[in-house]
Amino acid sequence: MRECKSVGPNLKTYFYYINEAATKPDVKGVIILAHGIEGTGSVYDEIGEYLDSKGYALYAIDEMGYGKTGKVTKETYKN
Repeated sequence: MRECKSVGPNLKTYFYYINEAATKPDVKGVIILAHGIEGTGSVYDEIGEYLDSKGYALYAIDEMGYGKTGKVTKETYKN
């Protein structure tokens, strides 16, 4: 899976991961996965490859404060 990043409305950088099928226009469907406590979106590498082989696009996110998406602070919530 490939790591991607995006800047949110609060100018905070968010990280997510996509498989190869997510870059193609003719996918069977889109699946969005959210990790549990103490995880990151990168834990879905193996399932990402499987879903890719079946033609499904996968997006796996790093929740706020986990993985490469920084820590939650009071300033984050002001915006």
